[in-house]
Amino acid sequence: MPDEESTKRPRSRLRADQDESRPVIHYPTAHLDKGPPPKFIEISWPLVAGVILAFMAPTLQSELIHAPQWAMWLVFPFVVLTGRRDLGISPEITDILPTVILFTQFPIEGVLAFWSLSRRAPLAVALAPAMFLHFGGLFVLLLVNNYLK
Repeated sequence: MPDEESTKRPRSRLRADQDESRPVIHYPTAHLDKGPPPKFIEISWPLVAGVILAFMAPTLQSELIHAPQWAMWLVFPFVVLTGRRDLGISPEITDILPTVILFTQFPIEGVLAFWSLSRRAPLAVALAPAMFLHFGGLFVLLLVNNYLK
């Protein structure tokens, strides 16, 4: 077969005096190594904001109780999702877990943004994992709500 013969032939190696022009590949992240590293305050503000929002979360939740149901779903999707008793989770866990998630939701999202900013990502790219996590919880809540109706 002609294909087998072409693979069995030894390939000629280039000597040092021979020059083969190869394309140069420039990656979009190559510019990130230039310049001084970011200061701690420049990358830690999402984490600080997440901790501040964690302390304000119970007050915000009490204000959203009187708002339409979709507002609570939008701000605290994991709290609403873990507080549902129709999912078959034990009552002890559905009493404790929403409170734990109420205080940890925003700091976790702040840590995700902090982690991305420490790797010199732009702001939109740094906030993308936190928003993906937040809206992923909202999506799961909407799926569960529509399925269990």
